Amino acid sequence: MSTFSEIEYQTRSESEFNRLLEKPAFSWPTFLLFVFVVANFCYATYSAVTGAMSILTAIAHNSLSAYIAYTIMHEAAHGLVCANKAVNDWVGRISLLAISVMPFFSTYRTLHMTHHRYVNDPKNDPDFFCC
Repeated sequence: MSTFSEIEYQTRSESEFNRLLEKPAFSWPTFLLFVFVVANFCYATYSAVTGAMSILTAIAHNSLSAYIAYTIMHEAAHGLVCANKAVNDWVGRISLLAISVMPFFSTYRTLHMTHHRYVNDPKNDPDFFCC
């Protein structure tokens, strides 16, 4: 039999869990990362082309941008950047450009959601080869 404090804790935990499941109207931290990625990528590329930065330094900057861009793209695939679907999708598409020259964000979203549906299923998980 559960005690009152256990029930109260469980209710509070469920309430907190449900709050965490809510999608934000606008995720400022993710959007600020997005602005950083675009600015850093443009700065490094322009600086390398004009000779103001060495190619190796620009590669380091753009590698960092690509690494962070994946996180932003992942958040956008889950619809967590912005409640406005068009804004969310464009942030995802632009983020994907730092990783791939083919910005097929909808394809990534479909594959990623399939991965979540069939995690570690050898026949249905599109990311199973990574395991």
